[in-house]
Amino acid sequence: MSPSTLSWPHWAFYVSGRWWWKCFFAAFGGIRVEGLEHLPCRGPVILAPNHVSLVDPWIMCAAVPNPMRSMAAEYLYKTPGLAQYLYGMGAFPLKQGASDLQAMGKARDFLKRGATLMIFPEGGCSPDGMPRPWQPGVAVLALRTGAPVIPVVIEGSRGCLPLHTYRPRYSPMRVTFLEPIPAPPLEPGGMRSQVEQHRGRLEQAWRKGFTARDSHRPRSRRPGGSSTE
Repeated sequence: MSPSTLSWPHWAFYVSGRWWWKCFFAAFGGIRVEGLEHLPCRGPVILAPNHVSLVDPWIMCAAVPNPMRSMAAEYLYKTPGLAQYLYGMGAFPLKQGASDLQAMGKARDFLKRGATLMIFPEGGCSPDGMPRPWQPGVAVLALRTGAPVIPVVIEGSRGCLPLHTYRPRYSPMRVTFLEPIPAPPLEPGGMRSQVEQHRGRLEQAWRKGFTARDSHRPRSRRPGGSSTE
């Protein structure tokens, strides 16, 4: 495991935190990880998972062997203690509802230094658990840095910790890393159209990942021989 953009004391804190979360989730159903062969040992790489529960960042922390950098909503850093913990776990604040050039600049710097960067591409937690359109941030970073993007599908986290609750429940979870999508060369001019094209390509591959998971999900049998999803 490479410390990447973390200092050694910071790396040691992160690793201890990661193992704590692995033990925590093991007690609540465990995490099955698939497609880990798609994740390089070193960055730069952008991980783009869906977001349906407050435990999603920590599920990713437990599932990804690389130390990660990640963006977290700025309001979380206003809570004493939580702010220090988030910084210790490699996260940095992101203003929501507006373009945050400072956070994007920091993300670009981390990627240029070989980081594994996690961003929730939908821009926030889905209120109904359904996939939402991607915001342009991931595509912008990929095009600006040349970093590949790995779409990620998280399942079961909403069952572990539904929104608006803070009491975890037993719910087996699964994290699936899809195939990495390389960034095309950035051409002079037309940045907005290039971002939109790459954003659409990334989102389409991510949504296909959900479709593939649903098509392989076993059906439950009802009395009388009928089945349901």
